[in-house]
Amino acid sequence: MSCSMIRRSLAFLSLMGAMTCGAIAESPIATLFPGSQDRLCFSRQYDAAHLKKIPGQRVTGMLASVVRAKSPAEGVWLRARFQLRTEDKTLDVAASCDWSENANFDTAGKPLLPTYRKKDGFACIAIFSSASAEEAGAILFDIPPDGKTATLHFDTQIGIWAETNPVKKRKHLNLGKDDRLFRLDRVADTNCAALIDEIRPD
Repeated sequence: MSCSMIRRSLAFLSLMGAMTCGAIAESPIATLFPGSQDRLCFSRQYDAAHLKKIPGQRVTGMLASVVRAKSPAEGVWLRARFQLRTEDKTLDVAASCDWSENANFDTAGKPLLPTYRKKDGFACIAIFSSASAEEAGAILFDIPPDGKTATLHFDTQIGIWAETNPVKKRKHLNLGKDDRLFRLDRVADTNCAALIDEIRPD
């Protein structure tokens, strides 16, 4: 992992640990998960025309689930499944996320991910497995109040969930400039059932 990635990840951890009560009070989690609702499912499949237009994009499809943690104060879990041009199998990512009024800024006030244009949002730290708390890269995402879309922003490297990786080894997915930002559409929660069952960090 590069020094710049380590610095960005440490900045995320510092920011998430230093969130104020005011930031928590403004969290949209209650709006996104009314009543007993505890999960949201999003998907995107890129057609041949899109992939031909952007040959540098390796990701051909993505499925993502946002699941409310057992305690409201614990934020949400993000699970994402990547389909790639260069891989026959899918690759999974799991991350612990908190909402922050300053999601895209480090403790020095500098932006963390250049693709993220907003100030607030969900700041996430990926992990390799349920047995390890070792950080595996930074993710930012935003969901509007209506919950119909989700926009995910990834760092240049994200750790792959080892427990669904056939070789069970820790590895990183390297993401180029065309694979750092994804806008997904809301789909039926049942589409994410297998994703949630197979990736259980909590």
